[in-house]
Amino acid sequence: MKPAEVRVDFETISGRRPGRGLLHCTVEADVVVTGAGPAGLCAAIAAARAGRNTALITDRPVFGGSASSEVRVTPSGADHGCWNRYARETGIMEEMSLRLARRTQDGGRWRWLYYDELYFDMVAAEPNLQCFLNTSVCGADVDDTGRIRALKAVQLRSEKAYRFTGSMFIDCSGDGVVGYLAGADFRTGREAKSEFGETWAPEEADSGTMGATLLFSTVDRGHPVPFRAPDWALDVRELRTILDPDYALQRSFYRMPDGTFYGLWWAEYAGEDSVRDDDEVCRHTRRLIYGLWDYIKNSGRFDNVSRLEMDWIGHLPGKRESRRLTGPYVANANDFLEQRRFEDAIGFAGWPVDIHPPKGYRDPAPACTHDYLPGITDIPLRCLYSRNVPNLLFAGRDISVSHEGLGVLRVIATTAVMGQAAGTAASLALETGTDPDGVRREHMAELQRRLARGDQSIIGYRLLEDDDCSRRARVRASSEQPCRIEEGSHWLPLDQAAGLLLPVDQPRIDRIAFRLHAWRPSRVRLRVFSADRPQNYRLHREVASSSTDLKEGDQWVTFDVDAPPGDGLKLFFVFEANPAVMLRYDRTRLTGLLGLQFPEIEDGGGYDTEFVCRPFTPCFRAEPEPRLYAAGNVIDGHLRPHGLPHLWASRPFDVSDPAWLELDLKEARRLGRIELVFNPELNTHRQSIRGEYPVMESGMYPELIRDYDIVADVKGKPVTVVRERGNIGRFRVHTIEPVTAQSLRLVVYATWGCPRAEVFDFRAYG
Repeated sequence: MKPAEVRVDFETISGRRPGRGLLHCTVEADVVVTGAGPAGLCAAIAAARAGRNTALITDRPVFGGSASSEVRVTPSGADHGCWNRYARETGIMEEMSLRLARRTQDGGRWRWLYYDELYFDMVAAEPNLQCFLNTSVCGADVDDTGRIRALKAVQLRSEKAYRFTGSMFIDCSGDGVVGYLAGADFRTGREAKSEFGETWAPEEADSGTMGATLLFSTVDRGHPVPFRAPDWALDVRELRTILDPDYALQRSFYRMPDGTFYGLWWAEYAGEDSVRDDDEVCRHTRRLIYGLWDYIKNSGRFDNVSRLEMDWIGHLPGKRESRRLTGPYVANANDFLEQRRFEDAIGFAGWPVDIHPPKGYRDPAPACTHDYLPGITDIPLRCLYSRNVPNLLFAGRDISVSHEGLGVLRVIATTAVMGQAAGTAASLALETGTDPDGVRREHMAELQRRLARGDQSIIGYRLLEDDDCSRRARVRASSEQPCRIEEGSHWLPLDQAAGLLLPVDQPRIDRIAFRLHAWRPSRVRLRVFSADRPQNYRLHREVASSSTDLKEGDQWVTFDVDAPPGDGLKLFFVFEANPAVMLRYDRTRLTGLLGLQFPEIEDGGGYDTEFVCRPFTPCFRAEPEPRLYAAGNVIDGHLRPHGLPHLWASRPFDVSDPAWLELDLKEARRLGRIELVFNPELNTHRQSIRGEYPVMESGMYPELIRDYDIVADVKGKPVTVVRERGNIGRFRVHTIEPVTAQSLRLVVYATWGCPRAEVFDFRAYG
């Protein structure tokens, strides 16, 4: 396929001298994407990788939207909150994150410049993708059936007027610009409570939207730096919504670990119309930031601020809401709170219902809501395309969702998931000669398969393909990590409730033993809870309880629990607080297992019981012992944890005795493509390179495999078909010179720090 091409229309040229006016240019593409935040980037990259001539248009001079150096909103997503474990999004968004982690490692510190660099790198690497910076869409050419034929755009710096023709259009502009210009149905503001029965909806619908925030950062100069507010700064000293405790709910002047300030996220403003008042919003939020900084520096209410200075202020406010284009389905907050299953799921979300009041920092309502979901939840395709413009898809905060539902889907990593789905769906629609609704009705299984092949995660989805030789192979490995920890290195005082989350692949756990130390004879109680769904990590139901008397000293203690894991496929073993007792643990981390502490735990457990994950695993032995890390897991079709870890993990190894994993294909097969899915520790929050679980000094996730070979058995002789060193990818695709092989062996020489090799999937195609 040829990349998008620019054709210059010389109708504005008069003789040898350019005429006065804009030079008219035509760009012909299969897929035209507007907006280059993570949603638009992922949409364009997905379409281009599928072989479609793709044009990416953005009105900014850099890629990244809110997640760029212009705005500096760190990408958050479904991994937010204590209950969402193993919830980090994969696909193109994870590819970006891993590249950023490596760049941070190389540079020795994290910089916003690295985001801008990686966006440019990824766009430039796609031969089917052409980008147009500083280009504003200003019109749409629509035919009699409502289909978009072309977009009109202007690039003032180069004095060009563009016409972008295409077959599929994807609106990732945030404000729904393409849909608006093309006559797509859309919504703005807040729905009445009667429409969806949402918790925070007003009794009557209104035009209120969430505001935009202009971010800033500060630095400690090491010496006093005075600050005098300019005359145009807002005076916030008497603003009750910030200063009065009865009003200032959640509007805290939070500080970074080094004592500096960043943000503040709640300093937001929307105007009367978040689109048409954008210029006023930009000016107002800048006046607000200077007023807040004056208050911090000069009110006398803050300690240790004399040496602080603002060293950066955003170029643009980060916008949360404007138009929402209407699809065949309008998702609402209750869909997500109830974890409704959708047959047309294209990915998942997990951010809480997080909506901000329309008047922003001046609103007497709380600065935000945080109604947490039970766990991650489906995103339906029907929210990603127009109900009345047949060839229009969208992704980002302009998708088909209610005002409250937008509180779940508007965060950056989630919009990237939607973008990858929209780009993939656009390509499939072109291939099958249909529109996005036809893809949903007739080709949904194929779309989900393609998304999974692109490492997009769909809850519980198993990738099982007829042309994948691995699924019928016999699997062997150098070793398998047992599911127990017997040697510990530290003691945890049970000053608060603590314990272990254990995935269970058996009908029940009969007994479990922990290593405890009692300072004096004492009685300890172990409570056992199940979860309600594989993707949920909440104390759903108490299924067992066991108490025993401890003698003084160090001892292994066995508890008879007879506990079924239930539909959640995991059990929480929780020791009640007892300051006279300590729990032995080790720094070893086994994927799927979590060491937990509970600041508070109710007598009945409680679905909303919060916990903190700790970088340890309690010493334990379970009967029967779960076999969580078997080699055969790599062909079960799961590409990430879903209740169970669904991966192979070796015992500790080193380069002199590498770990290996082998697919015995049972008969010689001609192979030309091998795909691997590794483990970058999906329980670590995306924006926490150190996170709850400190990574090694390398900066990369320790579990990720670094150095490996793939060796084919060709007529009884080993042939190395892949040699990889310094890998930083979770999902790796290797196209090889075709070989006819009896078996394939993955040989692992090193990880980025973990003593074990861990692999989710090992696929082979002809």
